[in-house]
Order: sequence, then structure tokens, then C-alpha cells
Amino acid sequence: MVKIGSGAFAEVKAEINEKGDEVAVKRILEQYKDNEHYTHRFKKEVEMLKKLSGHPNIVPLLEERINEDEQEYAYVMKRARCNLKEFILEPSIELTDNIKISLFDQVVEALVFAHSKDVLHRDLSPNNILITENLTVWIADFGLGKDFEARSLGGKSSIAGHGTAVYVAPEQSEKLSNATKKSDVYSLGKLLYFILTGNEPPYVITSVDRFETLIKRASSYQPDQRFKDAIDFKEEYEKAKQIQNILGQDNKLNRTLGESLNTNPTFSWNEFHEIAMKCNIIEHDWFDFIAPAMEKLKNMNVIYEYIEQIGEDAALSFIKLFRERLQKMPNVGWPFSDAYKIGVFAENFYFGSYLYSSIRKESLELLWDWAAIEDRWAIQDRIISMIEGNKIEDESLADHMAYYMLQTGRSFPKIKTIKTRLIKSDSIKRAVINLQLTL
Repeated sequence: MVKIGSGAFAEVKAEINEKGDEVAVKRILEQYKDNEHYTHRFKKEVEMLKKLSGHPNIVPLLEERINEDEQEYAYVMKRARCNLKEFILEPSIELTDNIKISLFDQVVEALVFAHSKDVLHRDLSPNNILITENLTVWIADFGLGKDFEARSLGGKSSIAGHGTAVYVAPEQSEKLSNATKKSDVYSLGKLLYFILTGNEPPYVITSVDRFETLIKRASSYQPDQRFKDAIDFKEEYEKAKQIQNILGQDNKLNRTLGESLNTNPTFSWNEFHEIAMKCNIIEHDWFDFIAPAMEKLKNMNVIYEYIEQIGEDAALSFIKLFRERLQKMPNVGWPFSDAYKIGVFAENFYFGSYLYSSIRKESLELLWDWAAIEDRWAIQDRIISMIEGNKIEDESLADHMAYYMLQTGRSFPKIKTIKTRLIKSDSIKRAVINLQLTL
């Protein structure tokens, strides 16, 4: 059997059961089988797991192996992927705020259930919270005793490697019998801090980006200032989540592109693209997404850098999304005098993506949409300049543009001013002549 965990008086090993499933077996260490204090604590833990059985966020007890005559003290539980501390600190795992909140939600639900059964945990820490492959949370080690000598010497809890003193309420640190449901609430506050920040909580939390009021109250030094139990904590926690959702602060990716750029205008192109593709809109498409995107991608050189960093497919997805949001944008509530910026943006995207015809096609279509369909005069001047100046040099792009011009079935009076004798592309020349005849 492979050892997967150990504490002050017990260890956990992996084992294959009769069904061929891998399970975890926890048993008292050989040298403590004669210690009444530890055997009592171990049996108490098993009884608590029985009492709490059936809850999806309490570690499932599969088999009890207690035989005092033979000094066997063990039990079998389902095996988890890792503990919470390992999971949060694993660099290969991409932890979104939604995942973090989901993990903590499950911790809260488990402790609410325990408190409803009048069960205290008394050692709630990241090492005593298990995570499965499908990100289900299991709280383990209910009712274990505390090793006060170990804590006083090294700042550790009673089970070596299973939590540190910062998660233990001050009154409980002084004396185990002082522990109440408010002591578990203290641990909840510290756990939320750890999950959100990935940092070990300080003894006194003075500042945190989110849920600050909730965390400070839960982890107050004075028990009377905390929530009375996990049930009381959950009620306030749910209210805090609703407020966070309204404010959009529960997840940085819930911010609009405009908010994100105002907060950090220098973030990487990958970060820019990820937030842009979320396309969160709160007030108006123009201010939340369109104008900030055009400001960030302000010229053809910047656009070229952006595309080279994120790749052709990603950049194509962006320009398609940009066009889509323009089409869905409300007719009112944005500065019409800035419409010309869309033409500048489309033209810059065309030149900045000179290595990628798929992106250039989208850029040309965007330019024609706002010249012909939206009838923006300043943009019409830009497209006339492109046509007469033969700036669509690639034959396949010229053919595509000519086809799209006719496909939309829309034109504008200024197209009559185009001198077709200057146009080198046969297809664009024919398209222009055809549109001139329709006016």
C-alpha cells in the first residue's frame, strides 16, 4: 500500500478493495494503539462520519475496521485526487473565480450540515479538505483531538501537516474545550481568504479584494463578533455573493473590456483577447466593448503585433465578434460623431493583418457595411480612397470585395464620383460600374 498522508498518530494509505477500486485506508500508527486518548479520538471520528454519512461534501465512509481485541483501528473511505492546499497551489491548474467559489460553496454546505447535527470540526484547514477528480469537495478528519504541545512548539495543529494554527480560533488554541461553532466559523473565514488569494492567511486579516466584510467578521479575534454558526455564516455569504455579482467583482472576467483596460491598460495580448471574447456588456456596446477595443488596437502596427501574438484563428474570431456587436449595438446612446473611427479601425485591421487573407476579408466587409449599409459619409471617403488607390492588391481579395459589394445590394451616392478608369481590378471595376448604374 502506498502512503498518501500522515498525522500525529495516524496515517492514510492507498489500497485496492475487493471490487478493484482504489480506496484510502486510515489507521492509527502502531506505536499509538495502546494510547487510550488517541484510540478514543479515532473511534469518535468514525462515529462522527457515521452521523454525517450521506452528505455529498463529507468524505464517504465505506467500511469500519475497528477491533479492539486485536487492536485494529482503521476505516476505509473513498480516495480523493488531492487536498485543497495542493489543489490551490498546483501551478498547472487554471483556477477561475467560479471554480474557487464552487469549492468554498461546498465547504460551507458541509459545515452547515455538520452544525445542524451539532458536530464541530475543530481542525478545518486546507489539508483536511479533499478534492476529487470532478472537483467535488469532501471535508475529512471530523472530531480529531489537538496536540497542544505540538502547537505551542511549532505553530502546527494537532495533526502534523494537517493545518496550521492560523486556521484555529484563538479561544480554541488556548483550550480545546473552549471550541464552539463560532470557532469553526473562524476557520471558514480563513479558508475563504486562502481560496480567493492562494496565500496562507495572516493571523489578523486587514485587507482582501473581495468578501472583506464577511471574512473579517468571520475571523474576528472576539467570538462574540463572529457569526453564531455555519448556518448564520451561509446566510450572509449568499447575500455577499449577490452583491459581488451585481458589482461584477466576483470575477475579473466579469468586467467589461472598458473596465479591464481602465484598471490595467498594459495587460498582455492573451489577457486582452480573453477578456474581449467574453464581451461583457453592462451599459452599452460602444462604451463597454467597441470603443475600448478600437483604442487598444489603435493602429496597424499594434494590430499586427496582436495577431502575431494570439494567432490567425483567434484574431479572426475577434474581428467577427466586433462586427457582430456593431450589428447588435443599440441605435441610440453612443456618439454618432465617432462613427468615422470604425472606418479607421477596419482599414487599420486590413493593413495590419496583411499576412492573413481571412482576416482581411472580414475587415473589408466591415468597411463596406459602414460605408454602404450604415451610410457613414466619412467611411465612404475612406473606401473610395482604397478603391481608386488600388489598395486591395491581392486578386482574390479584390474578387471577394467585389462580390460582397454586390451581395449586400446596398450602395451610396458618393460611389458615382469614383473614376473607374483608375481601378486596376477588373472585378471591383465591374462591381462599381454596376452600382453606379443603380443610383
